[in-house]
Amino acid sequence: MKVFGRDYTKQELLSYAGNITQIAGVTRKEQIDGNGDGIRFLEVKNGSGMEFSVMENRCMDVNSMSYKGIPLNFLSKNGLVYPLRYLPESSEDTLRHLCGGLFYTCGTQNVGYDCVDAGERQVCHGRIKAMSAVNVAAAAHWAENDYLIELYGEVRETSLFGENIALRRHMQVSMGKPAVKITDELENEGFEERPLMYMYHLNLGFPFADSEMKIYVEPSEKSCRDEWAAPYLSEYRKVEKPQVPGKEICIMHSFREKKQVTTLAFNERLGFGFYIKQDTNVMPFLHEWKTNIAGAYAVGLEPANCHCEGRVNEKKYGTLQTIAPFETVRVETELGILEDREQIEQLIKTSE
Repeated sequence: MKVFGRDYTKQELLSYAGNITQIAGVTRKEQIDGNGDGIRFLEVKNGSGMEFSVMENRCMDVNSMSYKGIPLNFLSKNGLVYPLRYLPESSEDTLRHLCGGLFYTCGTQNVGYDCVDAGERQVCHGRIKAMSAVNVAAAAHWAENDYLIELYGEVRETSLFGENIALRRHMQVSMGKPAVKITDELENEGFEERPLMYMYHLNLGFPFADSEMKIYVEPSEKSCRDEWAAPYLSEYRKVEKPQVPGKEICIMHSFREKKQVTTLAFNERLGFGFYIKQDTNVMPFLHEWKTNIAGAYAVGLEPANCHCEGRVNEKKYGTLQTIAPFETVRVETELGILEDREQIEQLIKTSE
């Protein structure tokens, strides 16, 4: 295995570090003040320079991630908010409580605008992001000559007379590899077919996200959420500097082929990229969210199975997915860091 640029066997590595948690492992922590008081974290490091924290009581989502000390994620001015103290109903409320973080889960019954569909009130970006996990487990162990760190948690979105959706999330990292594999299994444990809207809101922030960063996406059909933003379709790779007033741009990439695709955000000045691998058989869209508004500066790359305009609009578009009783949908995603220039150049070549 390669650790901090050098290859080691298990025995060689343990000769330098008798306690492997010196360089890799998972630690449980809890915030004890502010609006995030009570949030429990699983903090992971794996000897690659990548470190990240997962929130047990926010859907097993990733709050922060850094690489060699450089922060990657966006964090809103709201900071961390313990979710069940207040669940925003409207889009305006969401803006006052949205934390940001590297990765938060949207769905399962709604993504995008709040709305009322078939008499059911759907909150902005859904409710599952605010649910706490149960059966949380964290393990770090040797697998022959590899050292693995694995996290697991189960989250539910339920209503007495409505949905009963179970999300089972498994996350895995290997020693020395700056990558996280995320496997979600969504099961409808109810007795009626339910809508299934699902999106990963991955948010990059300063210093990784700045005007030196460019976005590379494999061939896709592109559209804008807002008509006025259409001129920006041809400039989807660019990230502007913060401005007053700035603007929020939402571009949707719909992939032409059903396969695994890789999206890359590359910062030339910092010399490394952040990538996302998604299976377009299950998540056929990628939403690109950019805000160059001073003080709310972020770039979002968001794999999804739907648009991000609410369930009512999804029905109008004829693209609303459903999940049958006791059906399980498996979503596999990988995100990580790329420094190898040859691999970066290859991804740039395969983009449009």
